[in-house]
Amino acid sequence: MEIQELIIKKYGKFSDYHMTFQPGINIIYGGNETGKTTIHSFIKAMLFGLNRGRGRAARMDEYQLRQPWDSPGAFLGSMRIREDGNVYRIDRCFDRSGKPLGLVCETKNVESEHPQEDLDVLLGGISENAFINSVFVSQMHCETDEAFAQELRRYMINSDSSLNSEIDVTRALQSLRKKKKQLEQQQKKEEEDLEKKIAQKQEKADQIRRELELLEQQAAYYNGSTAGRGGRNTQNRYETGMEENSGWNGFKEEEEQPDGGISPWMYRLLGMMLVLAGALTMGGAFLIEGASLRLFLGVMTALFWLMAIGVHALFSPHTGSHADHGEEHSGGNSSDLEPDFAPGAECPLNF
Repeated sequence: MEIQELIIKKYGKFSDYHMTFQPGINIIYGGNETGKTTIHSFIKAMLFGLNRGRGRAARMDEYQLRQPWDSPGAFLGSMRIREDGNVYRIDRCFDRSGKPLGLVCETKNVESEHPQEDLDVLLGGISENAFINSVFVSQMHCETDEAFAQELRRYMINSDSSLNSEIDVTRALQSLRKKKKQLEQQQKKEEEDLEKKIAQKQEKADQIRRELELLEQQAAYYNGSTAGRGGRNTQNRYETGMEENSGWNGFKEEEEQPDGGISPWMYRLLGMMLVLAGALTMGGAFLIEGASLRLFLGVMTALFWLMAIGVHALFSPHTGSHADHGEEHSGGNSSDLEPDFAPGAECPLNF
């Protein structure tokens, strides 16, 4: 690379200052405080920029030292270089008033879309530390510093580990560790989300299980009430009365008595509750995951609906009554009933 011209617009003591270089070795000389160190700093700043310090270090860093004297609001400059037969112009604005970096190939009249990457290629991949400790020697500073030692150490490690000095093994390892940490955080988040979903499903399953237990208790209660009612009806249905002083002359089948204490609408309500219970268990079978639990809910659904059908079949209103049968035989008066068999003959009725 060959530096052809410096265009110092606003940098330190210089303002709109131009300096042209000839091919070969160029010597810049002058008295004290004439700007030699400022030009030296400007060249490095055009190639690598100016880094700003933080805290107390920012009070006397290079950025503060090279602030323009006459116009602090502007802090910029340009430099022309020659590389592989092409002339390039590097433009930098060191404050926030303009574009930080620009690179233009004046030979082809093309402005770079990625100036930092293209400038790194022009510099041959050399870092700022390597440049300061090798090519760019500052005043009263001829020995290398720790940063350059680390740079050489990294160079040798990369060459030995990857057989390529341009591959930064340390940065590659840091990148892999960062990627690993990101994957671990993502995996942890996915596991937490999965645990939350499992807890929600378990809560729904527990709620459905409690509803099933309540429905089973209600069904057992109504089944017990139905069994007691059936026993009383059977006793009333098979009890027969005979008139006290008539012997066989006054036999009469007693009429069925109406159900005591339980209305027909209660049986209809029971049937509706059983149908509703079957619908709830069917819905639970579709919502809950797990083959065994779905099979259990399916069996409970069939059981509830079979019970509803049984209630409807057993307790629906009957047609006809046994009282009509008694009136047909007695002619409307049970006391006038006469036996239709001779005295002493075998009784045709089987008790």
